[in-house]
Amino acid sequence: MKKSERTDRHKSNEQKRRERIEALKEEALALSGGKVTSFVSPHCSPEVEEAFWKHVVSFEKKAQGKAETSCPSVAEELIRSSIDLPPHEELADRPLTEKLWEVIQALADRQYFLYSTNHLSDREVYRRLWLEDLRQDYVPITSPDSAFFIDLISSGSEEDIQDYLKYYADPLARQGWRREFPEFDVPEHQDPPYDRDRFLPKTLWEERDEAQAAALN
Repeated sequence: MKKSERTDRHKSNEQKRRERIEALKEEALALSGGKVTSFVSPHCSPEVEEAFWKHVVSFEKKAQGKAETSCPSVAEELIRSSIDLPPHEELADRPLTEKLWEVIQALADRQYFLYSTNHLSDREVYRRLWLEDLRQDYVPITSPDSAFFIDLISSGSEEDIQDYLKYYADPLARQGWRREFPEFDVPEHQDPPYDRDRFLPKTLWEERDEAQAAALN
């Protein structure tokens, strides 16, 4: 096979994937009544982008009772790997903390990473994961340069915004909120009650950035 023929075939496969992605976007838009908004990093691979839009379409279909097939959830993926997920009520404090970190590591092994957890106790984090985030469709991540982020203050709810401004926002961000939304009651800064985030597993590129920053210092 000539090099030009191989290149043409490669371009054809890329174009087909791009067409599938655009079709998934249109389907998600139609299912949501035009309410889908998203941001895709320029560093995101087409493979991961396609998996993401499949997840969005599957979520919308499931929410509307239109799902034709059952997509495994994140919880089902972990259980399949022999990780038990008992309800938080069945666990005493120490076993619950051990279970939480087992789940956190299992998620990181699958390129799923937690953020913004310092405002919640171990029990609250585990309960949130058990009830909500682990019930979402499982999207396999195969590229080491891609990841799925579980940010516990990213829902856009008033409670999450308050927690962000109270515990996580830096002075510039807080000042920006006051300027942009003068009618919004920005809470006074408080140090979060727990110290967990700095111990959470990180993506490969975050580890590289930290190593480079340490080397410069």
